[in-house]
Amino acid sequence: VNCNPETVSTDYDTSDKLYFEPLTAEDVEAIVNLEKPDGAVWAQQYRNAQKTLSSDMTAIRRTKTAGVDITDSLIDWNSFSAFSGQLNTQAQEFAAQKSSSLWVQIAGLYAGFGEGAAGYSEKELLLQKELVDGKMNGTDDILRRYPSAALTQGEALTKTVTSAKKMLSDSLTALNGKYSSLYTDERSSIQASSARLDSVLAAIRKNSDAASSFLKFYQKALNEADLRFSQAQKALKSENFENARKRLQEAGDKYVEALSYNDDAFLRSSSDAALRSLGEEIKEKENILVVREVRNLKNAARREYFNGNFQIAEKYLSNAKARWADTNVEEDAEITNLMAIVDTALSMKTGRVLLPSDSLYPEMSQVLSIATQYYKQVFLPEKKATFRNQMICLTGRLKNLRNFVLSIRLIRKQTLLRSAFSRFVSQRNLQSALNRKSMPLRKITR
Repeated sequence: VNCNPETVSTDYDTSDKLYFEPLTAEDVEAIVNLEKPDGAVWAQQYRNAQKTLSSDMTAIRRTKTAGVDITDSLIDWNSFSAFSGQLNTQAQEFAAQKSSSLWVQIAGLYAGFGEGAAGYSEKELLLQKELVDGKMNGTDDILRRYPSAALTQGEALTKTVTSAKKMLSDSLTALNGKYSSLYTDERSSIQASSARLDSVLAAIRKNSDAASSFLKFYQKALNEADLRFSQAQKALKSENFENARKRLQEAGDKYVEALSYNDDAFLRSSSDAALRSLGEEIKEKENILVVREVRNLKNAARREYFNGNFQIAEKYLSNAKARWADTNVEEDAEITNLMAIVDTALSMKTGRVLLPSDSLYPEMSQVLSIATQYYKQVFLPEKKATFRNQMICLTGRLKNLRNFVLSIRLIRKQTLLRSAFSRFVSQRNLQSALNRKSMPLRKITR
């Protein structure tokens, strides 16, 4: 209660209400009756005003004096001020005691945060390094790298680590007070965690640099792969199949190299499909040309064979076989048969030696011996035999002739020598037999 507003300095937190009223007995009594307080505190200069208060006012109840001296049922100001100072001192001592324990708890919280932040960052760093260095896929044993994902993770992790480091730095500043001696271990732990975060930041930069390099290599290899693929398409249009296959192979190698730097599922599937499609197109168009060229080579080989140019025929067939292998895995049966015929002709022409170690040597030796006996019996009669004896022997010779033919047929079934014996019999021995003077024998052989 104050009668002069100009002298009011009461803090808003000190009292709940402030009355601007004259300090008369009637006005004060009216306020007391309205508020019904438990007690009253009077300023010294207004102590005498209480003498004029009614007897009811002097009996105001006081229950919270807390040992403060009460004079005439009123609280003495000086006694109250001294007691307030005592309470303030006790409050400061209590606050100081609680403050030290709270600072220790705060230091422990910061230390725990630092350890947690460092551990989390180091785990995330290992994941980033794995994305850069690559990991093996269990299904196809291919090393797969993901530098783009590593860069993204590195940026996010850098922000997290930087924020954690700032918080730890601020905590060290805040903890550098009069209670710092109480939590030296916590401060050391915070400093160690901050150092670990510094190491993580350095490793993040190193991994990010490696990831950037892999992305550069990836882009370079991808550009070269696209260029080789375009060259393969142009070579196909000009029917330069050999160059088309070569460029297509180079494109495939470059796509594999690009994927080794940065695995991309879409690029892997799309490049495989494009390479497979172009390869099939090259094979299909080249196969049409191959069939035509092989046919011409086989016809040329036949002509040279019939003309007796066996070596030239063999060369044509070798070229046909090599050309056929450009687009086909299985051998051409016709080329194989023609090669056997030409090889037989060459063996006959140059002389074929059957070694005793050959698997056909015993059987061929026996067949040749029997054929030689039949030949002598049919085509080499005794010089002094009479005409009658020759006619008598004619029937036996016909039988031997049949046996000779059978033996020749057996020889024809033997691999490389069958054509040689056929040619030997048909072109040499039989021709010699037809030139003999014996007319009946000539008719028989014919």
